[in-house]
Amino acid sequence: MRYLFLMFIFLFIGISLQASNGIISGKVFDEKGEPLIGASILIEGTTNGVKADIDGKFTLKNLADGRYNIIISYISYEKKVINEVVVQSGKAEYLNIVLLKAGKGLKEVVVKTQLKKESINAMQIQQKNLATISDGISAELIKKTPDRNTSDVLKRVSGVSMTDNKFAVIRGLSDRYNLAMLNGDILPSSESDRKAFSFDIFPSNMLENIVILKAATPDKPAEFSGGTIDLSTKDIPTENFVNIDLGTGANTISTFKPYTTNSQPTDWLGFDKTKRVVPLGFAKANSINDMSESQRIQETKKFDNTWSSQQKNTAIPFSSIQLSGGYVHRFKKESSFGVIGALSYSNRLRNFQTERNEVNGSTEAYKFYDTTYRQNVLIGSLLNFGLKLNKRNKITFKNSFTVNSDNQTIFRSGDFRDNEYYVRSGAYWFNSNQLLSNQLNSEHILTKHKIKLQIGVGRNGIVRSTPDLRRYLYTRNYDAMDSTFVANINQFPNPFYMGRFFSTTKENIYNGNIDISIPYTILGAKSTFKSGAYYQSKNRKYSARTLSYVTTQGFQQSLKELPIDQIFNQENIRLKGFAMKEYTLPSDEYSATSNLIAGYLMNDNLLADKFRFVYGVRVENFNQELITGSNFPGDLVIKKSNINILPSLNFTYLLSKKSNVRLCASRTLSRPEFRELSPASFYDFNMSATTIGNKDLEQTKIQNYDLRYEYFMGKGEMLSGSVFYKHFDSPIETSVPFGLTTTQKVFTYVNVPSAKSIGLELEFRKSLSFLASNENSSLNDLIVFGNLAYIKSAVEVTTKSVGGESMKHTRPMQGQSPYIINGGISYFIKSIALSTTLVFNRIGERIFSVGNSEIPELYEASRNVLDFSVSKLLLKKVEIKFTISDLLANPQIFYYNLDNNYKITYNDNSYNTGKDYKSIVVKQGTNIGLSVSYKF
Repeated sequence: MRYLFLMFIFLFIGISLQASNGIISGKVFDEKGEPLIGASILIEGTTNGVKADIDGKFTLKNLADGRYNIIISYISYEKKVINEVVVQSGKAEYLNIVLLKAGKGLKEVVVKTQLKKESINAMQIQQKNLATISDGISAELIKKTPDRNTSDVLKRVSGVSMTDNKFAVIRGLSDRYNLAMLNGDILPSSESDRKAFSFDIFPSNMLENIVILKAATPDKPAEFSGGTIDLSTKDIPTENFVNIDLGTGANTISTFKPYTTNSQPTDWLGFDKTKRVVPLGFAKANSINDMSESQRIQETKKFDNTWSSQQKNTAIPFSSIQLSGGYVHRFKKESSFGVIGALSYSNRLRNFQTERNEVNGSTEAYKFYDTTYRQNVLIGSLLNFGLKLNKRNKITFKNSFTVNSDNQTIFRSGDFRDNEYYVRSGAYWFNSNQLLSNQLNSEHILTKHKIKLQIGVGRNGIVRSTPDLRRYLYTRNYDAMDSTFVANINQFPNPFYMGRFFSTTKENIYNGNIDISIPYTILGAKSTFKSGAYYQSKNRKYSARTLSYVTTQGFQQSLKELPIDQIFNQENIRLKGFAMKEYTLPSDEYSATSNLIAGYLMNDNLLADKFRFVYGVRVENFNQELITGSNFPGDLVIKKSNINILPSLNFTYLLSKKSNVRLCASRTLSRPEFRELSPASFYDFNMSATTIGNKDLEQTKIQNYDLRYEYFMGKGEMLSGSVFYKHFDSPIETSVPFGLTTTQKVFTYVNVPSAKSIGLELEFRKSLSFLASNENSSLNDLIVFGNLAYIKSAVEVTTKSVGGESMKHTRPMQGQSPYIINGGISYFIKSIALSTTLVFNRIGERIFSVGNSEIPELYEASRNVLDFSVSKLLLKKVEIKFTISDLLANPQIFYYNLDNNYKITYNDNSYNTGKDYKSIVVKQGTNIGLSVSYKF
């Protein structure tokens, strides 16, 4: 890491030394957002001009300081002149330019405009002319928020909310119904125990934009229903640049407060491969149970006593650094080579206060109070290369590596009423996600008819490790109030109470694609035929070991009274003391593979300049296999195979140059993830619950229908409204299959027969200039924006009571929010270059886990989130930014709908303070941040 950091520093210094001449660069495209390859860009009154390349991009370089008029022209399109483009040394001006088709039989039309108006117009026309329903957010808007990683950014997009601050919920559908992609390639699941991608892996400064497709087209993967989230990392630059950003911050209930940790030397790098490991030479899996007691003692002694924690006087403030730079070299007018790099590092210490309660039948089972000290390290690196051979051929090689780790030290106290004892317990829990992505792509324009060929290969690999998760439990009986707490340990292994857990998940996705687009004309209108093929190979290996401490022959009872940092000292690993046994099951290891072969045909037709049809069919052949151990002789082999024909239609009626009506219909699906099929189990200390898979899961088939109206008012203003309907055959949900006879909950996955979801989305962005009395009014730069989603879903469930009686009720889908509200206001004061933004977010109550006739659904209550940011530009190169995240600091609450006798009620799912039973209450505090960035 140190050498990588130095490499970036020297790279950035070298780039900054060359960034001295004035530059005008940009992109030229048509009304559909297609690049106009070969468009002419000329400085008025000179012979200094260039042609747009394969992406429609251009660069005019070595320009003296001054003001220029830029002329843009293309055969059969209206000529455009952009006036008063300012050039300054060391600064590049970027233009997004849209050319409109020239009318038949008309004389040459020249459109004159200003830079700011043209940039806004280009942005709106791109959105208006997308083939399907989508939403997104650009790097410029990301910069205006206090968001540190991608999961924070996604909360700003219409119809999107987050669970656990990292998993995306789109249109109220849980994370398993959404697809994550990076630069067009499918990402692997980041989690060992759910089908989901943790979006907090990506630092926000690495992103160029985020696009969320909410309706299907044949050329995109069809495994989604809520949306496909495509993250685009920063592309090849059109200018040389270097940026550096330094930041710090604090949390109102954590920073400068006492802090406890179980850290190791490399935790600041986000991984640990030397300390939290099974000792070299330790017994192989399950062999220790066959050893004699003296042999088990010798094996146990190979583990050091790592059960102590370190007390810190104060939690230090947050720290972050972000470096980015770009370099481009032009060989001649039509060929160039570019590279862009980024490196970010963030380290945060947080303190969470959590209350955990549970019911058991008609009584309260326990009341626990947790204090969690968490260190989060987020590291992101990006290095992208691009080579433009000429204006018709381009090759890109994009690479990123990210690390996201959490080191948790958890202390728990409380009253376990079911077992009639008081509790003191805890856990030392470190986990690390490492994602490596490599993508090689090429684009080619084959003929003068602009037939476009795209070829790509890629690899996305993720490693998720949980090394040496240690859990312990001390108890004191109700009738022994004068005694000390004693360790809950005996001759039978129980890793939930006193044990160590190790797990590693390694998953790789290899993919390749080829796409060809052929433009043609029908009835005088420009159309495109597109066809392609996609191949994906995925493999995963999961392994886990569970070790538990037990007492040995003639055990000395007084040892149980020793504190956790002393109880497993080497002198206590002996006869009349402690040793280890293994609790690893055959199913705690599995290997899995899947293969996907897909092909599609798609047409994009524009008829009478009013009616656009994007339609076609996608065929996917999917095969999946998982092999794991079982309690019977031989391995358990799970195989799934499906061929799906997936048609889609996207119809757009162009009401005017400013408005659209869209109608979309498609068939999509959702397949079981490896983890959802595997019988392997994992115990979550925080939730006091175990998760297991279900080998009998089947894929979900989904019918999707959307109707949307869009109105683009100009000046960056827009209004849209959508209604949608979805029908699910055999949806997959997280469920609790066992009764309340035990407080050790078990989560698993089940297919319910069917479900439906209907919703409404509204979005707007409007300046208050219509209230202004003159063009210089401050109201012109005051913008209000927001989006609202209202969704109603229904699943009819039939369960059986303990007595065997059938019971029916209707509930929302698991993870489905009934409403999502995002809103905000931004204000830019030109005279002092000051920008402010205030953003509000709220989601409706949603089911966290599904119950049954005896166990209630666990709901997550709505909470209000208010974020504020203000930034100031100094000397044109320095920006200071102050942020406040979660200003209201509402607690996160999970609850049951129960009556006064702890019985399930289905009358009202919404959260009622003082009435509903609060199972989990988490206090997180408010985050305050300050950063300074400098552009060389």
